[in-house]
Amino acid sequence: MKIAIWGDELAAWVSAVSLAEKGNHIYMVRETHNTALIPKDTSICNEPGLMAAIQTQRDKKQLFACSFEEGCAFETHWMAMAPSEFNQAQTIIDTLTTRNKRLLVINQSNFGIGASEKLRSFLIDPAHQSIAYIPDTLQQGLALYQFNNPDVLIIGSDTDRTLPLLKAIFRPFSGGLEQIQFMSPQEAEFTKFAINGMLALRLGYINELANLADQLHVDIDLVIQGMSADVRVGKHYLQPGCGFGGQHFTHSIKSLADLLSHKQRSTLLEMVLSENEKQKELPFRKLWQHYQCDIRDKVISIWGVAFKPGIAALKMHPLSV
Repeated sequence: MKIAIWGDELAAWVSAVSLAEKGNHIYMVRETHNTALIPKDTSICNEPGLMAAIQTQRDKKQLFACSFEEGCAFETHWMAMAPSEFNQAQTIIDTLTTRNKRLLVINQSNFGIGASEKLRSFLIDPAHQSIAYIPDTLQQGLALYQFNNPDVLIIGSDTDRTLPLLKAIFRPFSGGLEQIQFMSPQEAEFTKFAINGMLALRLGYINELANLADQLHVDIDLVIQGMSADVRVGKHYLQPGCGFGGQHFTHSIKSLADLLSHKQRSTLLEMVLSENEKQKELPFRKLWQHYQCDIRDKVISIWGVAFKPGIAALKMHPLSV
């Protein structure tokens, strides 16, 4: 199958090489077909295994660069663009719908709830053209593994007509069809935001507990061991720190907080974000207190500035603000 990939996000590159490894011919839409097949963001280049996978699929003639005009000629498209590129996405859909009688666009971009429906409104012939949505749940440092070994595949589609093609694309990654959940695009978009919101709540809560434990002289690591042993709680996202970060994660939390405030007058996530900003100051407060407000002539090194282990990204990291 020939698939055009739009975007320069981590999800775009991971999807491209993973789809190419399964025998598809993948075309990354660049400025021209001679543009180098290298991510513009250097932190993406540091994703474990990604650059080697790109080179391998290029050598196997499964992964190519193509121009905008060349990319518009295909019937199947994969869109993984930055949240700020929604207007460009609209322009792309507006062009594609006039060039192809049959069209399937798989949207993996973090545009927000309702974005796929807005893009769908640009289609000239919805009976033969459609836009599906899959949440971008890839974590930096584990992206290739997670794409190829998903716990579950959530696919948002507004028509049964595209299901056979979607199943064919995703079958190599699902171990069958048991791991695929189908819903509407808006429900899939909501699911993406709901997951991130839950993770933010867990991170905010464990940070609050860690701060309280510090005041009570309680070993928070032992408390976490006890919490993790309860199957209702589990062990994930219970590591206290200096606040959560990550460009897309933080953006999605802010978007969901705004939506909750507007629709429900809820301040829950707004409070989580506010407390998270305070948490970012914690390492400096502890340092200041430890040296009794005197850090003259001190050389201070910070070990591990990326917002989580195994990655080289600094965007939206608490210590980079």
